[in-house]
Amino acid sequence: MSNDGKGPSDRVADYVNRYASDGEELGGIPLLGSTGDGEFTTDIEAESKQLEQAIKNTDPAITKRFVVAVIFANVGLLSTSLGAMFMIFRGDLNLGGILLVIGLFAIAQTYRQYRAHNAYVAAKSDRGPPQNG
Repeated sequence: MSNDGKGPSDRVADYVNRYASDGEELGGIPLLGSTGDGEFTTDIEAESKQLEQAIKNTDPAITKRFVVAVIFANVGLLSTSLGAMFMIFRGDLNLGGILLVIGLFAIAQTYRQYRAHNAYVAAKSDRGPPQNG
């Protein structure tokens, strides 16, 4: 520990003031929202409208499949991890086994969604681009 009479929070503040003042880069990594000249972007509404437009232009079937796959992946990861931890650290094979099976099922469903998406994209590309008019 340093004998400069400063506590940890003072040393952190000194570090931030020295290396990150005026919106400069910190260790070669630009600060979040930095435009390069120290000004932070304030045009959040324009970015929100662009995102909203991009979501409107997305195929609803793809969006639904993506959301379902994300939910299954999260449930699978959480359940498998908790199931393994209950079995290893607590020795609870009943609860751990159930969670592990649920997690593996959810991961399998995630893979099923992935395969269904690939089949959907392949079928859509075989039909060609949509005809307007």
